[in-house]
Amino acid sequence: MTFLAIARMAFFQQAFYRFELVFNALRAVVFVVVISAVWRAVYQSRPALAGFTLEQLVLYTCTAAMLVLLYEVYVEREIGDRLRSGNLALQLLKPVNYFLYGLAEGTGTLAYTAAFSVLPTVAVLALLFDFPPVEPGGLALALAMVALGFGLFFAFCHITALTTFFTVEVWGVEYMRMVLVRFLAGGIVPLALFPEALRAFVLWLPFPYMIYFPTLALTGTLDPALAGRVLALQAGWLALLLG
Repeated sequence: MTFLAIARMAFFQQAFYRFELVFNALRAVVFVVVISAVWRAVYQSRPALAGFTLEQLVLYTCTAAMLVLLYEVYVEREIGDRLRSGNLALQLLKPVNYFLYGLAEGTGTLAYTAAFSVLPTVAVLALLFDFPPVEPGGLALALAMVALGFGLFFAFCHITALTTFFTVEVWGVEYMRMVLVRFLAGGIVPLALFPEALRAFVLWLPFPYMIYFPTLALTGTLDPALAGRVLALQAGWLALLLG
């Protein structure tokens, strides 16, 4: 119950800025239109790219971008601000696990982002493209991968955030993590477009299990034979990062 109360508080803190609600919805619309235009230009002289049709790649890119937006709870910035202000010491005195407290806040922020940024994007995509048929089992699998992906992302961000105890200034750490994770997790382009050697190396890291495989599951392009292996690797990496 405490976890839900903290998550609810974080949700309404985000919702307090009403102008941002409108801005987030408009940003989602503009993003989909721009991404569609870019990939249409790339596909002018080819029917497919790395096994993706135009519609599949646009859907992948937009879905991956939604997951990046959904996951991003700026843990480094939060811990860095509390460290510089001295509030972190007071936070650690509270009778609640600090990691779980941050996870609850992140969950509330995720729910807010899903409601006011992700859903408008999905609505625009539905108007522009034909979504693949969604089966309850496939949707449940995709949502499980998204949940584990968020857990992986949050744990990794929490680890990088702890470096602020030594650097004090958080901006460089956060920016480096943001670029590294978005690229290696397939948040910009799918791993299928990477050079073969780089793709083989990245698959040994936790990043693809944050965004790339959950995105394939959400867009219906994940090989069903890989689903069990992906879930196991997600759980394994999560246990390792939490440890």
